[in-house]
Amino acid sequence: MSDDSVTVSEPVGGRLPAWGSLEILEEIGRGGFGVVYRAWDPALAREVALKVIRPREPRPDALAAILREGQLLARVRHANVVAVHGALQIGDEVGLWMEFVRGRTLSQLVKEDGPRAAGEAAVIGISLCQATAAVHQAGVLHRDIKAHNIMREAGGRIVLMDFGAGQMLDARSDDERASGTPAYMAPEVLAGGRATARSDIYSLGVLLYYLVTGAYPVEGHSWTDFILAHARFERRPLGDVRPDVPSRFVRIVERATALHPDDRYASPGAMLADLSAVVAGGAAAVPRKATRTDSRRKSPAPKPKATSRTWVIAAAIAGPLVGIWALGAVTTIAFNLTLGRSAEYSGESVLYWWVWGFRALIPGLVQATIVALLLALIAAVWNVSTRIAPPAARFAEGVRVRRRAWAARIGLDDPDTAAQALLAAQIAGVAAFCWYFRDIFSASISFIDTASPHDVEVLRPEYLQRHQAYNFTMAMLILAMSAGLYQVLELRRQVHGAMHGSIAISAGVVGISFVVLVLPYRLIWHNGFEMASHDGQRCYILGERAATALLYCPDDEIPKVKEVAIPDPALQRSGRFQSIYTR
Repeated sequence: MSDDSVTVSEPVGGRLPAWGSLEILEEIGRGGFGVVYRAWDPALAREVALKVIRPREPRPDALAAILREGQLLARVRHANVVAVHGALQIGDEVGLWMEFVRGRTLSQLVKEDGPRAAGEAAVIGISLCQATAAVHQAGVLHRDIKAHNIMREAGGRIVLMDFGAGQMLDARSDDERASGTPAYMAPEVLAGGRATARSDIYSLGVLLYYLVTGAYPVEGHSWTDFILAHARFERRPLGDVRPDVPSRFVRIVERATALHPDDRYASPGAMLADLSAVVAGGAAAVPRKATRTDSRRKSPAPKPKATSRTWVIAAAIAGPLVGIWALGAVTTIAFNLTLGRSAEYSGESVLYWWVWGFRALIPGLVQATIVALLLALIAAVWNVSTRIAPPAARFAEGVRVRRRAWAARIGLDDPDTAAQALLAAQIAGVAAFCWYFRDIFSASISFIDTASPHDVEVLRPEYLQRHQAYNFTMAMLILAMSAGLYQVLELRRQVHGAMHGSIAISAGVVGISFVVLVLPYRLIWHNGFEMASHDGQRCYILGERAATALLYCPDDEIPKVKEVAIPDPALQRSGRFQSIYTR
């Protein structure tokens, strides 16, 4: 019997040479409500653990409640549940005696030997799922599953003990006050709701979290602290505290400790099946004497070498610069190919592509930044509202619970599935965008040398609103895709999953979307050239070199782009600039 599993107030040791027919051998534990002795049962000729309890107010109903614990224990017959042998009231005290288990509590195990490996925790969890299933099968809720109430026998057997907070599954007590240990209690029970089988599942999830970390997902100093922490969703993901724990084990803990009961395992058996898969898959082990992981005092990570840091900084600077230069190259090359002019006529160095890359990105980045700031402001206002207005907090909790439940139902709580869904959504979004703005794409790849006026009509200045819509829509699409990619990466980090190929492809789709954004930039926004006339035809000077000029004469017969010698008496320059797509 564990000393932490005892509950009691007035010491009774020392004045009891015997308890009924039991012979007291020694005191082995003491708690807030009672004392635990190692005793000898002469009738059965074996050692037993005797728990002697004296209520603070020895009323008949209080004594009856204590006797009820013995009745609850007597209903359960399972190797992983402590076996009760008897219960007896003497005066104002009640004694319960049960099998004497030699070993340590799981709390002592973690405190003395450090957090356990995921594989070992999963094996312990399997035994406790079987024990909890037996308890529930007997129509009993434990309501206080915690490391202090679970023994590991010297031979390795896991024993669930102390049903002092237990109740019948179908009980409808007038006293609905929460009973148990706050760190292990389900949020709905802490808030005053009834305990259910799924609240015991929550306690099992917290226990698994504790076994591998030595800490709890939600911590506080009082019941109020825990209630507020749950309301504010202040919990530490297991993947943050133990990033070396396998993702499958992390997902089991996250599901068992889900905020809403409907998102948890429906039964201990369902949880047992997933834990068995972890054990069968060979969850990675750590040395038995592992250093304790404390989420509040993490060992400092080794400092990177100066050379490595320099390369990281250089890559962080060079990467975006190379990307911007590449985007400038895309919009410039597309521009020159459409106009049918060579590099000699453009007079631009490849270094100038950086300028065009920056200029092409600025409108979209400004729009995306404004929208992102507005969303951040709305989120901040909503966050403040949920903290100061209980109705808003309840509504936010309901929305979050439903969102998580929906995500869990379709598998989006798994990083691989989420990555694949994101990739499909990205491809669908980009495809829809390209279809909706197909007129701009068609005009962008139409050579003005052979294009009809209808082919390039959408590039005229009169279509300014459609040009703006193109830029804004793609900027918002890129913002949404980037946010989705961030969420998938965050989910992968929390469950310590491997990098899935879909994530890399999704990043590639975001990059392609930037190309789509800037591709027609120069054709739409920088298509003004000097007006001129040649042989009475309206023309535009697309570029000049030493002895020739490149003209575009939209009203001429094909070819509409031609070279003329300089000087040429038939060429009359106006000195005025306008869009080459002007009617």
